[in-house]
Amino acid sequence: MVELSSRKLAINWLKNKLINRENGLVFDDIDSSSFDIIQSFIEANDHPLKTPAIYYQAFPGESAAEFLSVLSKELTAKLGNLEFKSPRSLSEIIDTSGLKLIIIDKSYLHPLNTLDELLRQFADCNVGLILVSTYSQMKIAKIISHPIVSQWSRLAIDCQCEFLAKIC
Repeated sequence: MVELSSRKLAINWLKNKLINRENGLVFDDIDSSSFDIIQSFIEANDHPLKTPAIYYQAFPGESAAEFLSVLSKELTAKLGNLEFKSPRSLSEIIDTSGLKLIIIDKSYLHPLNTLDELLRQFADCNVGLILVSTYSQMKIAKIISHPIVSQWSRLAIDCQCEFLAKIC
């Protein structure tokens, strides 16, 4: 029962972030128990030609340009390329696809300059960003101390961990 209520809390937290296009941090345990919760959330909010939320797993050292290129291709593919007869800007693609929220797992793999560029781009497009990882990995990568990110709301998926429960 506790697991079900924790799952419901996490889904509601994500829904709130989607609706309000807000940024946030999800602290997960080392076994990545948030994956199923996030996938359920994405599936529940997916539409045939709209993508309100998208999940992405970060790659080590990936630049913002590489990430944004992949995002553009994925959203264009989802739209079936029918919407675009000529190349469009990322902002136009995001608007047409209905994207409101991007969830990046293993976010600690992105360098801080990549994070800064993604924050700027998504703010310009009015898209929320959720970063997912363990607390310790985000702390080591200095994500938690980032001037903007440090202000975001946080959700600990595995609140059975005493250390994470104190952060909630």
